[in-house]
Amino acid sequence: MKRPYVILLSLLAGTSLLTSCGEDRTHEYEELTAGTHWIETAMRQYYLWNDSISSLGWKDYFAEPSEFLSRIKPSELPYGQTDAWSYCIESDDDADPHQRGHFNHKSSYGIDFVLQSDPTGSTNRTYARVTMVYPGSPAYECGLKRNDFISSVGGERINTSNATLLENGKATQIAVGRIGYILEEATVYWVSEDTVDLSASEYVEDVPFMVDSIYDIDGVRFAYLMDNRMVKGPDETEFTGTPYMDRLNEIFADFKRHSVAGLVLDLRNCSYGDIDCAAQLASYIVSSSYYGSVFCQTYWNSLNADSNKSYLYDGSLTGGNGLGLSKVCIITGGYTCGAAEWLIHSLRTTLGASNVVVVGTSTMGQNVMTMPYDGGYGFILCPAVAYVADSSGDYNYGGGISPDIEIDELEYIYLNDYGSLEEVVLNAALTALLAI
Repeated sequence: MKRPYVILLSLLAGTSLLTSCGEDRTHEYEELTAGTHWIETAMRQYYLWNDSISSLGWKDYFAEPSEFLSRIKPSELPYGQTDAWSYCIESDDDADPHQRGHFNHKSSYGIDFVLQSDPTGSTNRTYARVTMVYPGSPAYECGLKRNDFISSVGGERINTSNATLLENGKATQIAVGRIGYILEEATVYWVSEDTVDLSASEYVEDVPFMVDSIYDIDGVRFAYLMDNRMVKGPDETEFTGTPYMDRLNEIFADFKRHSVAGLVLDLRNCSYGDIDCAAQLASYIVSSSYYGSVFCQTYWNSLNADSNKSYLYDGSLTGGNGLGLSKVCIITGGYTCGAAEWLIHSLRTTLGASNVVVVGTSTMGQNVMTMPYDGGYGFILCPAVAYVADSSGDYNYGGGISPDIEIDELEYIYLNDYGSLEEVVLNAALTALLAI
């Protein structure tokens, strides 16, 4: 498709940009802007909102791929959305395109955290409150835990401008504090403050299933599963774990052996995935009476309407380990997006909203899927290509999915381990599940 390029050349004809002392330099322009022109062509063909692409000036075509993409994306979209989902991967060494908060699995100390003020209220210092420690990471090996408070790294006090020092880097030392609470006095105090050696950042496997548990509550068994990403298998050469679908089957086989009556699915850290995995996970949850019916649907732009597809609940994907549940409780958070939201939105339609209780905070609102395209220019373009709708055709959740029971764990004094019955969000989810 050369029309946009021809238009651009007509605008530049006769200018000094293409000639110098009578010398035609058109070929130089073509070479320097070939990649960005390919992006424009691909976006006009595959981009979901291809009829809303922004008009560009000649200088825009000299931008780096990611910057060019940000310029060509429309500023306004239907339903008040903005396109936060399309992106470019400019090299294999780039930062993780699916970075979760402060965690970049390609090079990381292996923690995520939030910045908060002194929990004891005795100073005006800023602390990094640890919300996640990834198994096998440098942070895990040095003994960091959820709810630890880091006050300094390499002798430098943590603040809003240097917090990235905790993401990756060389071997260093960190100052770590742990808190206690006197209930009668409503007082928070420091139990310990230690200096800890933290080894250099490294590749850290983004384990999809961090926790799976079964609880017996008054003689009734309930299952808990934390799913952090929905992908079919390894997407990096360093991956050494069990592929997603194999591990998923192992977990649900165990749930079925224990005849669980309900499931708490923890998607608060599930920040990416693909539609096939979401459909498979949903198939493990629902009754066999739904097998063969529509789980979700995709709607592409008018140029690619033949790519529209319905994804079905499929019992053959479960290895006979489907739970046949009529109710489920799902935990959400600020990282919940994409495949996790497609799952929630579609299950609510299938099982009924009252039987799919969402606990936590609002999701990010990714009601579209992206697709990678490689034009051979040293980067990969991943534009939004299709809406992901439920079985009724509804995809109006671009503003995020609001919880039925809103709980922000960061408002609480303790962040207990994931899977612990003392963990405040899981406790609320199990309570809600018992009440359905």
